[in-house]
Amino acid sequence: MVFTASTPEITAIRACEILSEYWGIKGRVQFLTSERDQNILVATDGGSRYILKVSHPDEDRMVSNLQTTALLHIMSGDPHLPVPQIIPTLKGEAEFFISLPDGQESMVRLMSFLEGSHVQIADVSPEMAEHIGYTAGRLDIALSDCEHPAGNHDFLWDTRKLVELSSFLDCIEDEEKRSLTGHFVDVLCTDILPRLASLPQQLIHNDLNLGNMLFTDNSVSGIIDFGDMLRAQRVIDPANACAYLAVNADDPFRLSRTMAYKYIEANPLTSEEKEILPYLIIGRCLVTILVTNWRASIHPHQAGRILRHEPNAYALVKNLESFQHNLSDFFWENHNV
Repeated sequence: MVFTASTPEITAIRACEILSEYWGIKGRVQFLTSERDQNILVATDGGSRYILKVSHPDEDRMVSNLQTTALLHIMSGDPHLPVPQIIPTLKGEAEFFISLPDGQESMVRLMSFLEGSHVQIADVSPEMAEHIGYTAGRLDIALSDCEHPAGNHDFLWDTRKLVELSSFLDCIEDEEKRSLTGHFVDVLCTDILPRLASLPQQLIHNDLNLGNMLFTDNSVSGIIDFGDMLRAQRVIDPANACAYLAVNADDPFRLSRTMAYKYIEANPLTSEEKEILPYLIIGRCLVTILVTNWRASIHPHQAGRILRHEPNAYALVKNLESFQHNLSDFFWENHNV
C-alpha cells in the first residue's frame, strides 16, 4: 500500500541528470516534504523555477496518469485557473518513467512553479475564504467533463469509505476520542452516506486544504497537489475545503460558510447537495482522525507530522456534537442560498 511506504529514493545528482536529459534544464534542486511522491524544487540560473515530481513506484500507473490528464484538461478548459502547468519534455511528452536504484519504476513530470505563500487558518480573512470558494467552484467546473478510467480507483482518503475506515478506530488510544469518533462514523454511515448515490459525480481534487493552496495578498494564487484525485460526488470537494476552514469556536463555520456561498456562486449545488454538505464536513474530519491515527501507529517516528491536522479535526467533531440533529440548519442559518 502506498500509504505505508516511504517516498521514492532519488538523489540530487540523478534529478539533475533527468532535468538535463529530458528538458535541457540545468539548475539547483531542493527536496520538498511529501506524503507519498518525491517533489523537488528546481531553480535555474536564469531565475525560472519548476517542480519535478517523481511518483511513488507503488502507485498505479493509470492513477498517476489521471493526475496528468486532469491538469492538461484544466489547462485546456480554464487556462486562467491557478494550477500547475505541465511542462512537456524535449520530445513533447507530458510524463515518462524512470528506473529507481532498487529496480522499481516511477513516473516523472515537470510542472510550473506557482508563486505565493501558505497561510494558517488564523490568518484566513473572509475575503480569502470567498476567493477559495470561487476558485474551488471554477476548478470543479473545469473537471466536470474530464473522464479517465482510473477515476474510480480505490483510495484511502475517501469519505465514502468510512465503513472500511472504522477498522482504524482501535488505533485511537484516547478512549473518549475513540468513542465519539465511532459514534459519528455510525451516524454518517447510517443516515448520510446512503444519500450520496443520487448526487452528481465527477472528478474532484479531493484535498482542498490550506496546505494545498498558495496565496498572494487575499487571492488564491495556486492550487497544488492533485495526488488525491478521484471520481466522487461533487459536493465532497467543497465539503472537504470547508472542513479545513472550520475552527473550534462559537461559530465554527464562519469561514466555511463564506467559502460555501462563493463556491455555489461559481458552481451551483442542488438542494440535496446543500443539505448534505455540512455532514460531509464532519465526514472529512472523521477520515482525518482515522487515517492519521492509523498511519501514526505504523510510522511512530513521524507521528508529529502525520497527526498535525488531527487535533483540529477532533475538536470540530466534539464542538458539533450538540448540533448533529440539525447541522444543516446551523450551517446555513439565516441565509438563503
